[in-house]
Amino acid sequence: MEQVGTENWTNVAELMGEKFGIKDRSGKKCRERWINHLKPDVSKSPWTEAETMTLFRSQAYYGNQWTEIAKFLPGRTDNSVKNFFYTTLRKKVRLFNRACPPEERIDLSVNDVSLNKELTKKVLLVSGKKTPTKLLPR
Repeated sequence: MEQVGTENWTNVAELMGEKFGIKDRSGKKCRERWINHLKPDVSKSPWTEAETMTLFRSQAYYGNQWTEIAKFLPGRTDNSVKNFFYTTLRKKVRLFNRACPPEERIDLSVNDVSLNKELTKKVLLVSGKKTPTKLLPR
């Protein structure tokens, strides 16, 4: 990175091919890998309870605008925010389903993005954390 910088990703990809024999990586893939994994300010530590609540509250307000939500979570990329949200949501929904009668269970097989806001609010209420009336500023 010191030789080429983080501006011309096509040159980075070419250099990767010449220096390390990695020829199948495009400039776009190099940029994505830098932003989501290699950049020094990307946090790889486990998520805290405060970060998790910020994520769920933000998602209830912003929906699936992961870039907007990531602005409230320093060190977390929009991709890691999205991935963590969906894995955590699935876990919480499974716990919710185990505790509820069959007629109140949430169907995870439905792949409808519009359900996410409602699911988030339901899961927040079930987990004992109330969704604040004033969520996050726009």
